[in-house]
Amino acid sequence: MLSKGINSRYRYSVPDMLDESADGSYQSGGENNGDTVLVVNPSSGSGATGKNWDNLYVQIKNILGESPKVAFTKKSGDGIILTRGFLKNGFKNIVAIGGDGLINEVANGFFSIPVKEERRKGRVGKDTNVSINDGASEVHEEEIQHVLEPVNPNAFMAIMPCGTRNVIAKSLDLPSQLEDCCQRIVNGNPVKIDVISAAVTRISENDTIDSNIVSELDSPRIFLNAAEIGVGAEIIDRSKKIRDTVKSRILSTITSMIATIPTYSSNVCEISVDEGRKKLITTMTMAVVANGRYLGGGFMAAAKAHIS
Repeated sequence: MLSKGINSRYRYSVPDMLDESADGSYQSGGENNGDTVLVVNPSSGSGATGKNWDNLYVQIKNILGESPKVAFTKKSGDGIILTRGFLKNGFKNIVAIGGDGLINEVANGFFSIPVKEERRKGRVGKDTNVSINDGASEVHEEEIQHVLEPVNPNAFMAIMPCGTRNVIAKSLDLPSQLEDCCQRIVNGNPVKIDVISAAVTRISENDTIDSNIVSELDSPRIFLNAAEIGVGAEIIDRSKKIRDTVKSRILSTITSMIATIPTYSSNVCEISVDEGRKKLITTMTMAVVANGRYLGGGFMAAAKAHIS
């Protein structure tokens, strides 16, 4: 088991029901004593969640009327691993307690990503298989697709925002107070929401935009609120790197904007709509696929968007 202390009075393991294997990954194991688990990022809210956890847990337990299992994340990606493990072990209610990053990881943990290969007709090109059928050349392209499948279609996800921005909570019109969120979990009605699935394709240096030859396809990620491409994504990426030195989220964002915007060059982008039936090639500075109304910092980018 991995364990680490938040303070001298409280210790946690990541997680109680998942054992760490020899290669460092988490394996499902242990007993299922209930159907609700809290997946918590103790570093959220500039560390306030972890420091105040004893009091927060008492509030949650009193309102929910049970003693839910608790699992704390230690590093990026833990939320995905923990959520998938708990769902596979029979837990049906996963409560994400943290900021937008942890909420995104828990949402991704609700899906498994099996890889499927498909053969489709196409033109001759690199890495293309050509078969002979009745004396005529028939071209087939091997296409690898990642298909998202729910780990447990009957499971529910709840959100208790404890981050510094809580953008997804704003888009969902969730209350800002943890106690109010607990009351909504107990008394509210669950609703289905839309999700965005985004996969990154990496084109080799020798390929052109119209070659349709992809050297690598990353596993897709689920987004609840929005996905950004271009200068906005570049600013966010630099901000995360700067934050290792500058702990302030506001300062790291401002620094990243100053470093990025003056030198950023628009990229050539191919936009494909309706499974490729409509395509557009254009230069692009920034694009946002908005599921929710707000972006980082509370900026309302899509006033008419509705996640559900």
